Amino acid sequence: MLEKIDKRNFKKVWIWYAVAAVIAAVAAAAVLYTVIGTGTAVTHHHDWVELLPLSGRITIASVAAAAGVFGIIYWVIVLECMIKQTRKDGANTMLFGILTLFFNVAAVIGYFIYRSFMIRCPSCGKIAKKGSLYCRSCGAALELNCKNCGSRVLVSDKFCGNCGHEM
Repeated sequence: MLEKIDKRNFKKVWIWYAVAAVIAAVAAAAVLYTVIGTGTAVTHHHDWVELLPLSGRITIASVAAAAGVFGIIYWVIVLECMIKQTRKDGANTMLFGILTLFFNVAAVIGYFIYRSFMIRCPSCGKIAKKGSLYCRSCGAALELNCKNCGSRVLVSDKFCGNCGHEM
């Protein structure tokens, strides 16, 4: 299952989801407009439901159910995107998967905040804590000492941030 998620092209998935959601929203609006109509004078906000025949109520319930299905599909796509990204980064997939399952977009935002405190290994692409000298995944050096001033510099830096010396 994880291998399938790793191979999935989520850009295409999101495009298909957006197109389907727009089509479903337009269709739902058209159906509800046809069922409910306009110009029905009601005195209370719930009176229009009581005026509808059973077929109209079933139609409204069907549109609401379809919206619920789209919501569940959205939740699953976000969860799978988080699983793919954490596996790619070498982060704790179980932790962020559970957080995404319960908190969805808030967990995604939290993950990107977490990732901002990390550096990417130039060798394997996994993330590691800032200040780490070596990658935990492949053992490659993450930081070096500047030959000019001795300051710690990331392997990926072209110049020393302290003295400007070319690395």
